[in-house]
Amino acid sequence: MSALNLSSNIKRQINKYDFKDVGEIRCRNEAQTKVLLIEPFLTDILGYDIRTEVILEYDADFGDRTSKKVDYAITVNSNKPIILIEAKKYGEPIGDRHAGQLNNYFVNTPSAKIGILTNGIIYKFYLTSSFNHNILHPVPFLTFDVTDYSDSELEAVCKFHRRVIEPNILQAESDEKVFAGLFEKAFYEELCSPSDELLKSILTRIDSSQRLMPKMRERLLSLVNPFSVKGVSDRLFEDSSSGNTGIETTDEETKAYHFIKALLIQTKKFDSSRISFKDFKGHLNVICDDRSRNVICSLYFNSGNKRILIAGVEYELDTIEDIFKHKKDLISNAKTLML
Repeated sequence: MSALNLSSNIKRQINKYDFKDVGEIRCRNEAQTKVLLIEPFLTDILGYDIRTEVILEYDADFGDRTSKKVDYAITVNSNKPIILIEAKKYGEPIGDRHAGQLNNYFVNTPSAKIGILTNGIIYKFYLTSSFNHNILHPVPFLTFDVTDYSDSELEAVCKFHRRVIEPNILQAESDEKVFAGLFEKAFYEELCSPSDELLKSILTRIDSSQRLMPKMRERLLSLVNPFSVKGVSDRLFEDSSSGNTGIETTDEETKAYHFIKALLIQTKKFDSSRISFKDFKGHLNVICDDRSRNVICSLYFNSGNKRILIAGVEYELDTIEDIFKHKKDLISNAKTLML
């Protein structure tokens, strides 16, 4: 089953089951929430077999002690748990305290890589760290609300479906996401309060004969400000955008570009001369006013897979003509850039 078909199937199953009404009318405690909301989600939405792959009240303690029982453990092609699930009753807010409780179960369950915290409506998916084994990353990899979700969130939850789940790949993706967040935080803090090491490095590039004396230090500190950072950022962005030498635009990308351009100019609100594209390794951006930052959409075409990214939301395409399904989103995003 393709990613698009799987996504459509999951959406159809969610729409068939009124989770909110069932929760409000029939779920008064955790046990009812588990039977009426969580187990249907695990079986009908994510495709796990409740009889053979889902273990209830799994013992996640050490030795003969049985004080730590996690609500569910799920095995995938193994008799060892891959997923541990902590359940709370319908309507109960779930947060860091509950995530900490879920994390405790991983200490003695080395095979588990995925943790899910849920109240039957909201599902928080956590991944263990590959460099700190049996410890969940504190920030959820995905938060999914069965009553209110975006297309990108739906595609993300598909990754946890029984047919396609790859725990090691998910773990690596989570590690990268967390590391990128840590890098951004560290980079921000360094720019807010530049270290002498950074200032010395900059000064060496300006004049290697200079030393970082107090007066020079103050001078450099005054230049590290939001305006200089933005200026450097803009230059870096333009440099990366212009580095297209050796990149070949495929026939499919060209066809898709002209298809998108035709859809936009049909509205009679957009001048065709303002729409162009920039090709990169791995994707093509449809832009306006020949400005790299004004991205109407991005096309990711490779062998056997086509995707379009519009305003941060990614959609699978079976054919180029499927772009028509996203005409409203394309026009809406183009309006913010061109009108």
